[in-house]
Amino acid sequence: MNNRYNSKNMPDFDDLSNSNGQNNSNLESRDYRKYKEAEKDVLKSKYEDWARKLGSIKKIDLKKIPLAEDGIKEMEKDIDVARLKVTQEDIGSLLFLPLLVVLPIFSLLAVFLPTPLTIILWTVPLLWAYWVTSYPNFKATVTKIKSSDEALKIILYMAMQIKINPNLERGLKSAAEHTEGPLSRDLSKILWDLDTNKYTTAKEGLAENMKFWRDWSPDFVKSLKFLVDSIGRIGESQQRMIRDTQREYDLLATEIENICGSSVGNRRNTEITLNMVRGLFVSDTRGEPDPEIPERIADQDTAEGNYVCLTFIDQQHEGCVEIGCDVNMTYMGIPQPGSDMYIAGGEDEIYSYDVTIEKTDVNEVKVNAEHIIP
Repeated sequence: MNNRYNSKNMPDFDDLSNSNGQNNSNLESRDYRKYKEAEKDVLKSKYEDWARKLGSIKKIDLKKIPLAEDGIKEMEKDIDVARLKVTQEDIGSLLFLPLLVVLPIFSLLAVFLPTPLTIILWTVPLLWAYWVTSYPNFKATVTKIKSSDEALKIILYMAMQIKINPNLERGLKSAAEHTEGPLSRDLSKILWDLDTNKYTTAKEGLAENMKFWRDWSPDFVKSLKFLVDSIGRIGESQQRMIRDTQREYDLLATEIENICGSSVGNRRNTEITLNMVRGLFVSDTRGEPDPEIPERIADQDTAEGNYVCLTFIDQQHEGCVEIGCDVNMTYMGIPQPGSDMYIAGGEDEIYSYDVTIEKTDVNEVKVNAEHIIP
């Protein structure tokens, strides 16, 4: 069994930052920095430090001990769960090399010491052997306890992100950014491996890690599988909602253009339902939308321009339609969380509006929108 976190398997960050002419800005991503910091933290354990140093002197394979094979397999699982950067051979070196030095010394001292002190003296090697062999299991147990709460947070953050945008990589990124612990480190490693092309898709990286997580956190793996399977279903549903919204947006722009070409005083009433829309607004340019759109929607502000624009909640800017008149229109979409309109709100990011389109001047159309409280 190969240790997933053995130093031989860890990337050389200095080499990577200079290899193949890769752009350092890509490597200095949030995932890269978090993963790199986690790697530094892992090396702080004295147990690992001593085991690696003694292992560099002489590797001792514990599997060669008669009847120890099953126990060593469990130890290797514990090493993986605890993310210890050692191998069972390193642990064998930590166990036996110090004993080879101290046992002859203890034997000599036992000749001159009284029996009670001799008994105490011989308990030291036993305590050493117990600590060395039980430490991986102890660390694995601590990791499992810490990960139980972390696993719930990861599922929640992924579910919230996937609800907004059914994209697995964005879900992993959101969970990795908002949680701390061994599982978060694993997610950062998946994202890092995606950046370095070890995995071609986030699903591939997640599936590879699920094999490891399944042994000690089956409920976490089941929840992840449910989320991954739901992405396809959510994606199809959201794509339908986006298409419906795009049709409503096109119809609204057409209605505004028709009123623009009509006589002053002409009016048209309609109702529009917006699914997952961050903002439907007018602008005097085709550029990116105002970052304060949610606040402007909550305050029922208006804007002027001759472009009617649409942007979705995943920051996807659908674009703008040019109108032949100046348009004054109320901001529509999802209001600022916590605002009165948001609390009165829409269901699942769906907001409906009563819209009045009126030709108010020779070259001006006013579009007034009132939120329909469900």
